[in-house]
This record gives sequence, structure tokens and C-alpha cells, in this order.
Amino acid sequence: LAGQKVLSNLAAGIMLLVYRPYAIGDHVTVCGKFGIVHDITLFDTRLDTTSNVRIRVPNSDIYGKTIENWTKHGLIRIEVPITTSASS
Repeated sequence: LAGQKVLSNLAAGIMLLVYRPYAIGDHVTVCGKFGIVHDITLFDTRLDTTSNVRIRVPNSDIYGKTIENWTKHGLIRIEVPITTSASS
């Protein structure tokens, strides 16, 4: 069973390295985690979060799921809701 997880991570890592949905330095959200890609290996992807924490996400958890790449096109869009009140 442990060997199956290793092979699953390896296969997912190869697919991520081939298709490159993100690169080192990209701002991404994967598996509900937001961060800047620090490293991509055959077995995992390492992200640096905005809290200055490095997290390791197994590639088998990433591949086949939604990947949000916030910097793929060179811009980051930020929406700030603004409300105003009508005064008399």
C-alpha cells in the first residue's frame, strides 16, 4: 500500500512536470492551500504561504484537481468591495 502511494505521487509528478500548470514563483491555490511555488519535485510540490510557512503537498493530491494559478498571465486581479451610504 505504501508503494502504491509512492508510485501515485511519482506518476502525478511526471504529469505535472510535463504539462506545467504552474512554475516556480507562481502564486497558486492547490488543494485549498494558497502560496508561492518554491519547488516542484517528482513526489511533491512545496509552497511558501503568506504566513511564511513552507508546506509540502503530495503531487497525487494535486493532479486531477482544480489548480488556480493567479500569476499565469502576469497579472493578479484583486477585487475590493466598496460600499457607500447615501446622505441627505
